[in-house]
Amino acid sequence: MTDSTSSKHTPGPWELCGGNIEARGVRLAVVDRPVDDAGNENAGLDWDEALGNATLIRSLPELIAERDALRADNARLIAALRKYHSEHFPGTGTTPEAIADRELYAQARAALAGRE
Repeated sequence: MTDSTSSKHTPGPWELCGGNIEARGVRLAVVDRPVDDAGNENAGLDWDEALGNATLIRSLPELIAERDALRADNARLIAALRKYHSEHFPGTGTTPEAIADRELYAQARAALAGRE
């Protein structure tokens, strides 16, 4: 699956008009006559199934926008978790700073152990 940022599509909203999917009066797809690879119309699909497929296809611009919003939310949550983790559990990550923290903690522990 490609990202909407790397693929182009006609912006929504897409409309289901009879057996066509349209955007701004332009027919994007004809879905009322399912055709198999051999060119046979109505190949195993009834109208209800074709209409269900058309409804799903019509929803793609909204689904892509929702996916992108969820990805952005996820990125913000990950950043917040990383910040919380670094503030509350320093020295436990894999960043150069965390590795340096662990080395400093190890040195401090060794120095304290030598005082006992």
